[in-house]
Amino acid sequence: MKNLLKKLASFQQECPVILKATEAKGEKFSYSYADLPSILEVINPLLKKHKLMFTQPLEFDQGVRYIRTIIYDLESEETLESRVDVPEVSFAQMNDYQALGSGITYMRRYALSSILGIVTDKDTDAQGDQDKRPWLGQKEFDLACKRIQEASPNIIVKDGDSELEFTPVLFVEWLKNKYRMKRDYSEGLAQEFQFQETLRK
Repeated sequence: MKNLLKKLASFQQECPVILKATEAKGEKFSYSYADLPSILEVINPLLKKHKLMFTQPLEFDQGVRYIRTIIYDLESEETLESRVDVPEVSFAQMNDYQALGSGITYMRRYALSSILGIVTDKDTDAQGDQDKRPWLGQKEFDLACKRIQEASPNIIVKDGDSELEFTPVLFVEWLKNKYRMKRDYSEGLAQEFQFQETLRK
């Protein structure tokens, strides 16, 4: 896998931060994110440059629906894979097929961002840096890596009076929304996730 990893490292050095330009709002939440078309617009030319490609087949295993993300090196034919389950979800405004499609798109976006080490952040250039989130420190980074290592298969997090449950890939995204994060920490979490996925196979 040496050739693929070298290309992936070069890709990560060239890939810019992808801005969170899409807003999602509800009665009790409001957040921004980089949607899948925005991510693909940025990464596809870079993948082509480095002779890499990806595919994300939707598969079933013993009744569990999951997305397998595969990165291919077109020259060496080496591959890097990850798997993330697609949970059953329902929304009052959507029928079952719409909810399934939304869930698949959601998991595709996070699985692809994680395996490629893509960094997304808010666009604050027009209004100055108004991000009030704390920075992720070494202590929080080490604890996050430990949680990813000990996931079985999900991660339970206490946030104030609430207890939250995440898949490892969603746990990383939750951290990115909770903390401001230096690039090496963001890439380190993505690499830890990929390594643990390799060990679980």
